[in-house]
Amino acid sequence: MAVLSLCLVACDRTPKTYQDAEKQFISSLTQADTVAVLKLGSTVMRCLKQGQVDSAMLNLYVLKDDELRPMDEASKARFSERFTVRPVQSYMISGMSFSTPGVNDLSFRFSPNENVNNGALKLMFNPVKVDGQWYLAVKDAFMMSKDLASKPEPNAPVPAPVKLVLD
Repeated sequence: MAVLSLCLVACDRTPKTYQDAEKQFISSLTQADTVAVLKLGSTVMRCLKQGQVDSAMLNLYVLKDDELRPMDEASKARFSERFTVRPVQSYMISGMSFSTPGVNDLSFRFSPNENVNNGALKLMFNPVKVDGQWYLAVKDAFMMSKDLASKPEPNAPVPAPVKLVLD
């Protein structure tokens, strides 16, 4: 009986901490995941550079708690105003990191002029993987990020699985 219990404990690969979940998720990723995330980000940034803010927003979601939803009207209004006031004339990727299905970073530097290094601003996205599909959520300062002040605690509980809600 003790051998069976030991085997069950040793065979249980369910992550116990955020750090365990992160290791498990990162080890599951392939080059195709990186390409998919870069393609999503590049599509949004290209739309913004072309002044097609509405088209960019069609590719964006909002993550609240464990629910991923298309942008609501209030989020669309804030996003639209932001990129009407500060249009994207040039951009470049400034970072990408993966952590868990619902906590990742994709950041771009962008500028309202042709020189991305002169007066550049930062735009952070949260690529989210649900049922094998990547979605791009807008990241705010309150979300966990390796690039922001709200870094995940390694021994924190495992994050809840993200659900896609299309209502």
